[in-house]
Amino acid sequence: MSDLKLNAEPRVLSGRKVNQLRRRGLVPVVAYGALSAPLSLQVEERALHHTLQGGGASQVVALSVSGGGLHNVGLMISSITASRISFSSISGAC
Repeated sequence: MSDLKLNAEPRVLSGRKVNQLRRRGLVPVVAYGALSAPLSLQVEERALHHTLQGGGASQVVALSVSGGGLHNVGLMISSITASRISFSSISGAC
């Protein structure tokens, strides 16, 4: 089993404005945790594609958020839609 890592940044754009992110090669993601409110994040499309190709849809992904309070938390991808990707905490520390 490989160590999958994904770097993310906090996202301030929401709604229809996320199309601006997509034009810049970024994908909106949401990280859900048992103990906190959902986090709106953005990741680079290439990095996300690499993570998914490496088995990220069925393995734990270490998510590191730059400029945020969340660092190296183990998450599983819970849903992938055309509009966003959702992660769920496996440790409850999110």
